[in-house]
Amino acid sequence: MQLLREPLFELESQLPELEDRRDSAPIANDIFEAAVYWSQLGRWAFEGNTKVNYPARARGEKELLAKLRETIETKSGEDKVRYSHLLEVAGKILRIVENVPLPKDGHLGFLRIIHERFRFLTIDYGFRIVDEEPTQCRLSSGFTYVDLNWATNSSMSFSFGADGTEKTFWIEDLLYLFGDERYRTIPQQMDLETESKVDRWFSFVASVLRQHGHALLSNSSGALKGLEEAQMNRDAEYAEEMERLHGNRD
Repeated sequence: MQLLREPLFELESQLPELEDRRDSAPIANDIFEAAVYWSQLGRWAFEGNTKVNYPARARGEKELLAKLRETIETKSGEDKVRYSHLLEVAGKILRIVENVPLPKDGHLGFLRIIHERFRFLTIDYGFRIVDEEPTQCRLSSGFTYVDLNWATNSSMSFSFGADGTEKTFWIEDLLYLFGDERYRTIPQQMDLETESKVDRWFSFVASVLRQHGHALLSNSSGALKGLEEAQMNRDAEYAEEMERLHGNRD
């Protein structure tokens, strides 16, 4: 990442001036906002942040860079001089970032853990991985999807539903459906800052799917309807509990 040092530091050094000029014209604001993100992307790569899909991010930003270059070509000589060099520096950063290899095992071993713990979905139920990044993995059977994410919120870390629909279910819904009292113990916020904690959480999620998910995973008739009812009943129970604890006490 030493190749990033010089262009990254140069771009970062120009951010205060770009911010001062951001209100002078729409293009100035666009370039400032882009430069802030490019510097952040470069900083992540420079510091070895393993959460980011650098090639994908860089490819998207290179499209924006090309559009900004086209716009600059139509501007006055002063603006062209002011921004052309900056965009060249940004181009160097994006070319380097685009070639940053992704960690084979994902962030904190996330992908390796998901592949190991949820292998039963592919072997027993015909799921396949349809998308993955260092902190994300989506599996689908063609009927049902399972989304797994490294996240600090339990509802964001695991969700599932029917392919092609917007209805989403969470681990609490599945536990509630089967009268499993562990639905009360699922934390909203989680600490997944070590590989062992990542493994512990997703091992638990996989065990719940193994125990209670057969009908859902095998696309059995009525499985999703049962989950919808469970979700509604659980939401109602939660609302009643919140009213009891925090309702009007006058």
